[in-house]
Amino acid sequence: MAGIIRQAALSDAEAITGVLRRSIAELCRADHKGDEELLQQWLANKTPDNVAKWLGSGSTTAWVAELDHRVVGVGMLSRPGEVLLCYVTPEVIGKGMGYQLLQCMLQAANGWGLKRVFLESTATAQNFYLCNGFEPAGEPVMSGRMWGYPMQREVAFG
Repeated sequence: MAGIIRQAALSDAEAITGVLRRSIAELCRADHKGDEELLQQWLANKTPDNVAKWLGSGSTTAWVAELDHRVVGVGMLSRPGEVLLCYVTPEVIGKGMGYQLLQCMLQAANGWGLKRVFLESTATAQNFYLCNGFEPAGEPVMSGRMWGYPMQREVAFG
């Protein structure tokens, strides 16, 4: 079955939490370097209750990627244009799910009349964003004990 992208619902909070936790633990090793304490700090707010709060905040919009009726990715954009989340599970890396989630965010930003979107990338995701039209937007910043890479992209839809 082909993957689908749909608007996230509050009922997706637990599945989204699973995506976030797996993606961070399994794919973001370049960032947490296997440091269990650092990993636990990063995962601390990735709970179903918090995800439900984020989804219900009214200041964000979110999508999920599904494959075989399982949530395998999540993208979330804030009203000012910050890409807050763009995570997929390890088994769908390279299958276009992250790209599709990003396209949903860009279309939403365009619909809101935004000229650009921005984010702070992990080391792991930096190449993904560069390949999808983002550019560095300042010097790397230390956030906790990990580096973040400010990036931005113009919202260009014809």
